Amino acid sequence: FISDDFADLTKWVFPSHDSLSLILPYGYITLWADSEPFQGENHLPFSLNKDGETLILVANDGFTIIDQKVFSEQYADISYGRDPSSNNGWSYFINPSIGRQNNSGYEGLLSMPFITPEGGVFLEPFNVSMLQNDESNIFYTVNGYEPSINDIIYINPINISETTIINGRSFKDSYIPSYSRSHLYLSDSSYSLDRKST
Repeated sequence: FISDDFADLTKWVFPSHDSLSLILPYGYITLWADSEPFQGENHLPFSLNKDGETLILVANDGFTIIDQKVFSEQYADISYGRDPSSNNGWSYFINPSIGRQNNSGYEGLLSMPFITPEGGVFLEPFNVSMLQNDESNIFYTVNGYEPSINDIIYINPINISETTIINGRSFKDSYIPSYSRSHLYLSDSSYSLDRKST
């Protein structure tokens, strides 16, 4: 059985008559926790909370718990699973590997850096500061593009004297880079932005 509820350990039972009933050595099966069992026997009658919950594997007696995993918040387009390069510990993956072994994963996803002040209209030049609450490095751009490690590393406050888009992003070894945080600072003397060629 598979469940997400300790009060109901038999939410879904492995079928006894098809390929879902037997997993060969080094084999895999795909199960969809989407609350849509009408789509097929590999679609579970419950869904998992993206903010985190528990997934439980139960023996065929219906009450002996074989394994369970309490997971925290999950992220769009990032998978979470066993990492064969880390003694089968749990890691995050940029490229989901449905139906095959996972590649090397990451310890987590970095949070976005804080940028102050927030975007808006300004009259006089001022400085923009960036802060991260871990030991990651912040890289930024001032052209509207998403930052990479090939862009400018943040060390000192950035002076703003004209209309500017600042994007900041956190990077750290063994972690998935953060999403970008973006602020637009509009000079009161000009509201025009340079056009980017496509």
